[in-house]
Amino acid sequence: MEKLLRRGSDLFAWVGGIALVVMMLEISADVILRTLFNKPLPLTVEIVSFYYMVAVVFMPMALVEFTGHHISVNLVTQHLNKPAKLTVQFIAMTAALIYFALMTFQTGRQALESLEMHEYLMGAFALPTWPGRFTLPLGCGAYCLVLIVRLVQICRGVDIDAEFESDANLTEGA
Repeated sequence: MEKLLRRGSDLFAWVGGIALVVMMLEISADVILRTLFNKPLPLTVEIVSFYYMVAVVFMPMALVEFTGHHISVNLVTQHLNKPAKLTVQFIAMTAALIYFALMTFQTGRQALESLEMHEYLMGAFALPTWPGRFTLPLGCGAYCLVLIVRLVQICRGVDIDAEFESDANLTEGA
């Protein structure tokens, strides 16, 4: 199950990475066309806002958690014994799971409503916005699954911070 979730997280991260590259190319093309020919690409701001930015931020979240690359500060927890540290980790992961599960539910509901009404944005061209609305609940939902894996690990007595601290020490020495 963990391997399947890791592969899905990898795929979502690739989607976020591709969105980042395409966003960079579109913005660069827009700037060049606007500067040289006074002809900007239509709907660049809208496409970047409704599609690329959401994918760049939310699609890789599960992989970032899987690899332990979220920003964390262990000023207090580094001085705790293992049971206390696991308790703090459990509370933190549970709070994150509740928050992101609610976010997944609410944004998923909004995405379905947007699909149902075929929501689009009027500008120079009609831009359907409903497809981009599914990015957020997909990314948050995948993140929730990884948080569940983390909670199971903590319940089994795995100090998830220690797992990644050893990885960080290896990369710092390189």
